[in-house]
Amino acid sequence: MSKKIILIIIGIAVLIILGASVYSWKINEVNLDLDSSVSPSSSPSSAPATTSEPLIAPTPAFNSDISDWKTYRNEEYGFKFKYPQNWISRGETEFDLSRLEDNNFYKWTGTELEVLFGKKDLQGSAFALHVMNKTIEEAAIFDHSSFGDKTGKIAIIGGVKGEILDGAFYGMQYVVKDGKTYFFEQINAENEQDMKDYDDVIKTFKFIENDTVFSCGASTVKDIDGNLYKTVKIGSQCWMKENIKVTKNPEGKAITRYCYNNDLSICKIDGGLYDWNTAMDSSNIDGAQGICPNSWHIPKDSEWYVLESGLATDSCDANRSGWGCNSAGMNLKQNGSSGFEGIFAGYRAVYPGEDGFYDREKGAYFWSSTKSMPTERGDNAIGRYLNSQSMVARSIYDLYLPDSFSIRCLKD
Repeated sequence: MSKKIILIIIGIAVLIILGASVYSWKINEVNLDLDSSVSPSSSPSSAPATTSEPLIAPTPAFNSDISDWKTYRNEEYGFKFKYPQNWISRGETEFDLSRLEDNNFYKWTGTELEVLFGKKDLQGSAFALHVMNKTIEEAAIFDHSSFGDKTGKIAIIGGVKGEILDGAFYGMQYVVKDGKTYFFEQINAENEQDMKDYDDVIKTFKFIENDTVFSCGASTVKDIDGNLYKTVKIGSQCWMKENIKVTKNPEGKAITRYCYNNDLSICKIDGGLYDWNTAMDSSNIDGAQGICPNSWHIPKDSEWYVLESGLATDSCDANRSGWGCNSAGMNLKQNGSSGFEGIFAGYRAVYPGEDGFYDREKGAYFWSSTKSMPTERGDNAIGRYLNSQSMVARSIYDLYLPDSFSIRCLKD
């Protein structure tokens, strides 16, 4: 074979090899492009995408013009929302059980209030807001097969973080506030526009307490039971003007409240009597919220001193044990000049040989969040005592933690 032929054969072989390489590279490039365009959810062999944080549901603009919408407002439960002019709404606390047996509607365990809103006397598109004294799990929301698992997707309802639920029905979402669950549910939707309107209704939902700026002395404060308390500005501090009478902690768990002589009607006037651990909601932190509403707390010993020293007409010893701060006591009592209105609610003792209720209409006993040195009786906390004198007693060793006294909350 001549050298010329050999060179031709070698050249052809090189071209074949180069062509095969280019073809293989192009095929791989196409496969890479295809792989990158396939989402994990569309590929049976791909694992679902995960995130370390819950997915946050976006809050888009309103779907419709809501400028002429009507307002539903509920003062007892402290919320409001808007809804279209051609819809109706109805809030119920007495339930027609025969209607609630309809296959498309359920009265959830613990429901205290149900608001139905929608079109055509609620026989067309209709939706519901359930206010429950239970968690989503306790209310048996997931007991029905129409509902799936929680999604982890966040819903912001009334400025509070809630969650979107996964299920067969549209727009299920809920939020928990002050121990109550606010659960929105579709009953029936006739068309897409009604579902958009329902979406806008949820966007307009507000807790009423967020409507206005708090103004001490003019504004009231609500506890988890719905009790309203007047407030008073004294110096730089904002105090409740009444003793607290709550029966649950801020998370909605029942607590022990004593009424003088076990007479519930007295709690409505004097407020409740609480042992120190209950008042502090089991916290040992000075200045803890305890059983006070959010943004309020059990006053420290030092904060009581700010109050009494500002009202005293002579020297006022912050570290005294016993009486002092002349005139402050007179100003803190009912009808005193400060507006504090320290009612003589008495106290409850549990120490052996002293069990019982004492001193109603004779003295006012208030806890602080500050513990003092233990005595032979056990652990104590510092508190304040008012009686007919014009001074205030700072009690260091007399307020035994298992005894029960009044609570005045102080604004954070």
